[in-house]
Amino acid sequence: MPARQPNTERRQYTSWDRARLSVVVPIGVIVAVAIICIVVAVFSSAQRANEVAIAQDQQLFARAIDKFGEHVLREVESVASSDSAINRIRLKYDADWTERRAGMWLETYFNHDCVFVFDGADTPVFSLIGLTPAPDMKTVIDFMRGRDPTLHGAISLTDASLTEGGAHPRAAVIRRFMGRPAVVAAAAVGPVRGIPVSLDNTAPILLSVKFIDSGVLAEIAGQLQ
Repeated sequence: MPARQPNTERRQYTSWDRARLSVVVPIGVIVAVAIICIVVAVFSSAQRANEVAIAQDQQLFARAIDKFGEHVLREVESVASSDSAINRIRLKYDADWTERRAGMWLETYFNHDCVFVFDGADTPVFSLIGLTPAPDMKTVIDFMRGRDPTLHGAISLTDASLTEGGAHPRAAVIRRFMGRPAVVAAAAVGPVRGIPVSLDNTAPILLSVKFIDSGVLAEIAGQLQ
């Protein structure tokens, strides 16, 4: 009888070992799965946080660009809506005044890169840089005249006009000009008493271009910190 005791102990030990493994192994699997789930959750959470941060940055940048375009447009409108511009560009064209008080003013005081004036027939009568406006400007002119509301190839920075289908007194877009991204802002010279804005589709148009270069981007980055 005593000789058989070790086998009994071994059997008991083996049975205990199997019982222990039957408990430990599932717990280990559960722990491993839990760890994997935690790691996946952490990475997923970080990815979502990055996506949210990127989306927020994109929204902030888009608003900053909108604000920049609106600022450029206000500078153009400050000239186009003045009594002097109405008298010297619209009622009786004065080339010297247009160069000094429209072109050079926008260039010198507001750092605009290109300035054009189109007459009521869409003919360019003034160019600050001495170049014929690129065909790309036709999109903005057509929009201002109420001929084409699509602004093909451009991103509008101004709200849609309430006078759908009629003339638009102002426009600001982002588009390429001379191969570079730029804000193009245009304003009808006026208004003139007795002519509704939506019907004023032969007003001279003052159009300005400001390139979105490294200086502009640095300024926006500074504002957004």
